[in-house]
Amino acid sequence: MNMTNSRLNSYQRIHQYFAHIVQDSRLLQGYAGFSSTELRQKTNSLTGLPSPFLHLWKYEKGLLGTSPETTMAVVNVGYAIFRNDVAVDDFEAQYAAIDQCEQLAHHVCSRLRYDANNPQHFLFNAFLKDRTRIEPVSMQEVGYGVEVQVYFQNPESLKLHPQDWHSIDRVC
Repeated sequence: MNMTNSRLNSYQRIHQYFAHIVQDSRLLQGYAGFSSTELRQKTNSLTGLPSPFLHLWKYEKGLLGTSPETTMAVVNVGYAIFRNDVAVDDFEAQYAAIDQCEQLAHHVCSRLRYDANNPQHFLFNAFLKDRTRIEPVSMQEVGYGVEVQVYFQNPESLKLHPQDWHSIDRVC
Protein backbone atom coordinates (compact mmCIF):
# COMPACT_ATOMS: atom_id res chain seq x y z
CA MET A 1 0.00 0.00 0.00
CA ASN A 2 1.43 3.36 -1.00
CA MET A 3 0.67 5.83 1.78
CA THR A 4 2.18 9.28 1.33
CA ASN A 5 2.76 12.09 3.79
CA SER A 6 0.19 14.16 1.93
CA ARG A 7 -2.54 12.89 4.31
CA LEU A 8 -1.88 15.71 6.75
CA ASN A 9 -5.28 15.77 8.38
CA SER A 10 -6.24 12.12 8.76
CA TYR A 11 -8.71 10.66 11.27
CA GLN A 12 -5.98 9.24 13.52
CA ARG A 13 -3.85 12.37 13.40
CA ILE A 14 -6.78 14.64 14.31
CA HIS A 15 -7.70 12.32 17.21
CA GLN A 16 -4.10 12.39 18.52
CA TYR A 17 -3.90 16.16 18.08
CA PHE A 18 -7.03 16.86 20.14
CA ALA A 19 -5.94 14.37 22.81
CA HIS A 20 -2.67 16.33 23.03
CA ILE A 21 -4.53 19.65 23.25
CA VAL A 22 -6.50 18.39 26.25
CA GLN A 23 -3.41 16.92 27.88
CA ASP A 24 -1.55 20.22 27.40
CA SER A 25 -4.49 22.34 28.61
CA ARG A 26 -4.77 23.86 32.06
CA LEU A 27 -8.50 24.37 31.48
CA LEU A 28 -9.81 21.02 30.19
CA GLN A 29 -9.79 18.05 32.54
CA GLY A 30 -10.91 15.11 30.42
CA TYR A 31 -11.03 13.71 26.89
CA ALA A 32 -13.07 11.22 24.91
CA GLY A 33 -12.25 10.50 21.27
CA PHE A 34 -14.61 9.98 18.33
CA SER A 35 -16.13 6.78 19.69
CA SER A 36 -19.53 7.11 21.36
CA THR A 37 -18.69 3.84 23.15
CA GLU A 38 -15.57 5.45 24.62
CA LEU A 39 -17.64 8.43 25.79
CA ARG A 40 -20.25 6.15 27.35
CA GLN A 41 -17.66 3.95 29.08
CA LYS A 42 -15.74 6.92 30.48
CA THR A 43 -18.93 8.69 31.56
CA ASN A 44 -20.25 5.56 33.30
CA SER A 45 -16.96 4.54 34.90
CA LEU A 46 -16.41 4.81 38.66
CA THR A 47 -14.36 7.98 38.25
CA GLY A 48 -16.36 9.40 35.35
CA LEU A 49 -15.02 12.06 33.03
CA PRO A 50 -13.64 15.03 34.94
CA SER A 51 -15.36 18.32 34.19
CA PRO A 52 -14.96 20.15 31.88
CA PHE A 53 -14.09 17.66 29.16
CA LEU A 54 -13.70 17.63 25.38
CA HIS A 55 -15.30 14.97 23.21
CA LEU A 56 -14.76 14.53 19.47
CA TRP A 57 -18.05 13.69 17.78
CA LYS A 58 -17.58 14.21 14.04
CA TYR A 59 -15.00 13.64 11.34
CA GLU A 60 -15.98 14.25 7.74
CA LYS A 61 -13.61 14.63 4.78
CA GLY A 62 -14.37 16.11 1.39
CA LEU A 63 -12.11 16.57 -1.63
CA LEU A 64 -11.90 19.68 -3.80
CA GLY A 65 -9.91 20.46 -6.91
CA THR A 66 -9.74 19.88 -10.63
CA SER A 67 -6.60 17.76 -10.98
CA PRO A 68 -5.00 14.98 -8.92
CA GLU A 69 -2.03 17.20 -8.04
CA THR A 70 -4.14 20.15 -6.84
CA THR A 71 -6.71 18.22 -4.81
CA MET A 72 -7.46 19.67 -1.40
CA ALA A 73 -8.84 17.65 1.50
CA VAL A 74 -11.31 19.64 3.59
CA VAL A 75 -11.96 18.04 6.96
CA ASN A 76 -14.91 19.00 9.15
CA VAL A 77 -14.19 18.11 12.78
CA GLY A 78 -16.85 18.35 15.44
CA TYR A 79 -15.94 18.54 19.08
CA ALA A 80 -17.98 19.26 22.17
CA ILE A 81 -16.97 20.71 25.49
CA PHE A 82 -19.16 19.67 28.40
CA ARG A 83 -19.56 20.41 32.07
CA ASN A 84 -21.01 17.34 33.74
CA ASP A 85 -21.08 18.68 37.28
CA VAL A 86 -24.38 20.57 36.96
CA ALA A 87 -27.68 19.51 38.50
CA VAL A 88 -30.40 18.58 36.00
CA ASP A 89 -32.94 20.80 37.75
CA ASP A 90 -30.71 23.90 38.07
CA PHE A 91 -31.39 25.74 34.83
CA GLU A 92 -29.37 28.83 35.73
CA ALA A 93 -26.33 26.64 36.46
CA GLN A 94 -26.87 24.90 33.10
CA TYR A 95 -26.89 28.25 31.29
CA ALA A 96 -23.72 29.27 33.14
CA ALA A 97 -22.07 25.94 32.22
CA ILE A 98 -22.92 26.47 28.55
CA ASP A 99 -21.47 29.98 28.73
CA GLN A 100 -18.27 28.67 30.37
CA CYS A 101 -17.92 25.96 27.74
CA GLU A 102 -18.32 28.55 25.00
CA GLN A 103 -15.35 30.42 26.47
CA LEU A 104 -13.36 27.18 26.59
CA ALA A 105 -14.21 26.59 22.92
CA HIS A 106 -12.72 30.01 22.14
CA HIS A 107 -9.53 28.95 23.94
CA VAL A 108 -9.36 25.73 21.88
CA CYS A 109 -9.98 27.66 18.64
CA SER A 110 -7.22 30.08 19.65
CA ARG A 111 -4.89 27.10 20.01
CA LEU A 112 -5.95 25.80 16.57
CA ARG A 113 -5.20 29.21 15.08
CA TYR A 114 -1.83 29.35 16.87
CA ASP A 115 -0.79 25.91 15.59
CA ALA A 116 -2.00 26.75 12.07
CA ASN A 117 0.41 29.70 12.04
CA ASN A 118 3.41 27.52 12.90
CA PRO A 119 5.27 26.44 9.72
CA GLN A 120 6.53 23.32 11.56
CA HIS A 121 3.03 22.13 12.51
CA PHE A 122 0.98 19.71 10.38
CA LEU A 123 -1.93 22.19 10.51
CA PHE A 124 0.15 25.04 9.04
CA ASN A 125 -2.21 27.23 6.98
CA ALA A 126 -4.96 24.60 7.35
CA PHE A 127 -7.41 26.04 9.90
CA LEU A 128 -10.39 27.70 8.16
CA LYS A 129 -11.35 30.00 11.04
CA ASP A 130 -14.17 31.71 9.14
CA ARG A 131 -16.14 28.44 8.90
CA THR A 132 -16.14 27.73 12.66
CA ARG A 133 -19.56 27.22 14.28
CA ILE A 134 -20.39 27.01 17.99
CA GLU A 135 -23.82 25.90 19.27
CA PRO A 136 -25.14 25.31 22.79
CA VAL A 137 -26.01 21.74 23.68
CA SER A 138 -27.58 20.07 26.69
CA MET A 139 -27.56 16.31 27.05
CA GLN A 140 -28.80 15.27 30.47
CA GLU A 141 -26.85 11.99 30.36
CA VAL A 142 -23.57 13.72 29.32
CA GLY A 143 -23.67 17.33 30.46
CA TYR A 144 -24.16 20.91 29.35
CA GLY A 145 -21.91 22.80 26.98
CA VAL A 146 -21.26 23.55 23.33
CA GLU A 147 -20.73 21.69 20.09
CA VAL A 148 -18.11 23.19 17.82
CA GLN A 149 -17.44 22.52 14.15
CA VAL A 150 -14.07 23.48 12.72
CA TYR A 151 -12.60 22.95 9.27
CA PHE A 152 -9.09 22.18 8.10
CA GLN A 153 -7.82 22.23 4.52
CA ASN A 154 -4.64 20.54 3.29
CA PRO A 155 -3.35 19.27 -0.04
CA GLU A 156 -4.07 15.58 -0.57
CA SER A 157 -2.94 14.20 -3.91
CA LEU A 158 -5.20 11.83 -5.82
CA LYS A 159 -2.35 10.74 -8.09
CA LEU A 160 -2.77 7.08 -9.03
CA HIS A 161 0.10 4.74 -8.14
CA PRO A 162 0.07 1.75 -10.56
CA GLN A 163 1.99 -0.44 -8.08
CA ASP A 164 -1.12 -0.42 -5.85
CA TRP A 165 -3.28 -2.17 -8.47
CA HIS A 166 -3.09 -5.55 -10.21
CA SER A 167 -5.01 -4.31 -13.26
CA ILE A 168 -2.91 -1.20 -14.00
CA ASP A 169 0.61 -1.52 -15.42
CA ARG A 170 1.40 2.15 -15.77
CA VAL A 171 -0.10 5.62 -15.95
CA CYS A 172 0.57 7.77 -18.97
